[in-house]
Amino acid sequence: MNFQKNNQFGFSLIELMVAMTIASFLMAAVYSFFISSSKTALIQETTVAAVQSVRAGLELMAQDIQMAGYDPLGTSGASIAVSQTGKIQVTADRNADGIINNSDFERITYELSSGQLKRTLYEGTASESSQSLINNVTALTFAYSGNKVTIELEVSETVGGGGETIVRNLETTVYCRNLDL
Repeated sequence: MNFQKNNQFGFSLIELMVAMTIASFLMAAVYSFFISSSKTALIQETTVAAVQSVRAGLELMAQDIQMAGYDPLGTSGASIAVSQTGKIQVTADRNADGIINNSDFERITYELSSGQLKRTLYEGTASESSQSLINNVTALTFAYSGNKVTIELEVSETVGGGGETIVRNLETTVYCRNLDL
C-alpha cells in the first residue's frame, strides 16, 4: 500500500495572528515617529517665520531711523520728532530741498497698534498713509538716548491649528549718524 503524505504548506491561524500583532506594533511605532517628526517640523517652520518677521521689521525700522536728522541744507529741522516707549517718528530731508515734505519718505512713524507693527508715512498730514508690516507683535519698545535708538521687538506665533505658542524677541541699537550730540 502506498500512502501519500498530505503535505500542506502555509500558515496556521496562530502564526498569522502573531505576525499581524508584530506588524501592528511596528506600524504604530512608525506612525508615532511620523507624527513626532511632523510636529517638530511644524514648530521649526513657525519659529523660523517668527524670527524672519522680527528681523525684517527691525531691519526696516533701522534703515529709516538711521536717516533721522538728515538735513544737508540745515534748514528742514529734521530729527526724531516723537520718541515714546511704543512709538517713534523720524524726519529726514531725503530729497535735500530744505523742507520736510509729505513725500519721499521724509516723515515716518512706527508704532504698535492692535498687535501689528504699523508704519505710517506723513502722519498728521493730508497725505497720511498707514500700512501693517508685521502681525502678532506682542511688544515694541523704543529707547532714545543721544544719537542712538534701541529697538526691542517681540513676535508671537501659534504653531499649527492652535497648539503651543512660539515667542521670539530681538533687540538692536541704531546709531543715528545725522543727529548732533
